Amino acid sequence: MIQAYGKSDIGRKRQRNEDSFAVNSDAQLFIVADGMGGHNAGDVASSTAVRTIESYMVRTYQERELSWPFGIDPKFSFDGNRIRTALKLANHKIWQLADANQEYTGMGTTVVSIVVRDDVAVVASVGDSRAYLVRGNQLAVLTRDDVWLNETWVRKAFTEDQLARLPLKNVLSKAIGSKEDIDFPVQEFQLQDEDILFLCSDGLHGLVSSEDLLTISRENNSNLQALCDTMIDVANEAGGKDNITIVALKYTK
Repeated sequence: MIQAYGKSDIGRKRQRNEDSFAVNSDAQLFIVADGMGGHNAGDVASSTAVRTIESYMVRTYQERELSWPFGIDPKFSFDGNRIRTALKLANHKIWQLADANQEYTGMGTTVVSIVVRDDVAVVASVGDSRAYLVRGNQLAVLTRDDVWLNETWVRKAFTEDQLARLPLKNVLSKAIGSKEDIDFPVQEFQLQDEDILFLCSDGLHGLVSSEDLLTISRENNSNLQALCDTMIDVANEAGGKDNITIVALKYTK
């Protein structure tokens, strides 16, 4: 069984909230998106991504006879290919919107999503919003930030001291809608009883330490609303420099 709760907060520095999220317990689908772009383009990008992904995943939840506009990757399960297709559809939609509307030029969004079937979780991400797993006394990051610093060629071109001083090291290297086609990792793993998972934008993980994330998760593992509220409060107390969004899940047998 999956319990889930999500919450988004504007933070203390921004004029609007460009994050979006979805908690769809019927389809066992959970999403966080963090938009970017001028005017209200970030809002449009993140909400469009969430709506597009959720629509496709809900429609295909029980349906096996599907069309696969981007083909099937044999490395992934049925649900892995569903989430892969959903994110690619969102990318295509946002790319088209930006191409057709001058005010949306350059918009994009991060996306991190989990879909669960029985005791298997499938995670897909683009950008620097993250998925975490809390299992026992351990906290693990399930996703890799798509930022310039993590690009292989950058790591090879600069020393650690030089990397630490690079002004653009945390600029996104990949986002939904940033180019016409996009590739990204999809991973699948088996859940264990009492696992806690959470998805969040960088407004949370950029301000709250891994130690605090683990402590808050463990102290509030029986109350997901309190877990989300506390994490947002801690991020705001640390400055709240960005929008803050979290979706928390708990798996029990």
